[in-house]
Amino acid sequence: MVDEAPGPAAFVRDGDGLRPHSSTESGWAPNTLMGRYLAGLVAWGAEPLGDPDLQPARLTVDMFRPAPMGLTRVVPVVVRSGRRIRVVDVEVVIDDVVVCRGTVVFLRRGEDPPGPEWSPAAWTPPSPEGLTPLVGRTGGPLPWDQRPIGTWGALTGERGIWFRETVAFVAGEALTPFLRVALAVDNTNGVINASPAGLAFINADLTLTLAALPVDDWLGMRAVSRVMADGVSTGVVDLYDSRRRIGQVSMIALSDLRQYGARPVPEPS
Repeated sequence: MVDEAPGPAAFVRDGDGLRPHSSTESGWAPNTLMGRYLAGLVAWGAEPLGDPDLQPARLTVDMFRPAPMGLTRVVPVVVRSGRRIRVVDVEVVIDDVVVCRGTVVFLRRGEDPPGPEWSPAAWTPPSPEGLTPLVGRTGGPLPWDQRPIGTWGALTGERGIWFRETVAFVAGEALTPFLRVALAVDNTNGVINASPAGLAFINADLTLTLAALPVDDWLGMRAVSRVMADGVSTGVVDLYDSRRRIGQVSMIALSDLRQYGARPVPEPS
């Protein structure tokens, strides 16, 4: 299935490049792409250079320049192709300027070792079907389905979301499980950094590690760690599909007050 719900694809092909739809525009600055689409472009460029027997095990994306909504080209290069590991570097080039670089590490799948293995305590989140979707800044639907677990940005209690894509990434192309994950995980920023007053941090990177690909459309994120000092935040979420934990996302971010203060901060109890 390409479009699971009515709505335009994020990109359409234009020669050897892609043209973004207006729905990809960031809330941080006009005429720039959201970070989620930069992560998606890196995954989209690298995945065809993988192999069915190789697990996409790590996606690292460095977002070091504002990405204008112009003609976008994705340039992947295989830098290592061995028997058990393949590494693909990707540049995202917009209007002839490199705005983002990323790396995907593919590992050969094999057998799990016999016997018991250590694992942290399991998390049993509420089903996404019973949660309320977030809406966009204008009150309309988002071009994806995002459902907070608990109060979004609350300072106490569980911090997490369920997330799924609802439109195609490139018009006429099916979404792969890896691309679904890559598009979702930029939302780690909100999961770890949102407060009752808004979002005061903009992420400069993300690192996704995956032991397995998701089995269906829904992806769950649960905040497990955060540290903030001198305007820099770092945090980690555990990543789930509808059956189990499948990986983690870590992220660094720097203080940015452009979206902050939309709501008053409640007094501490």
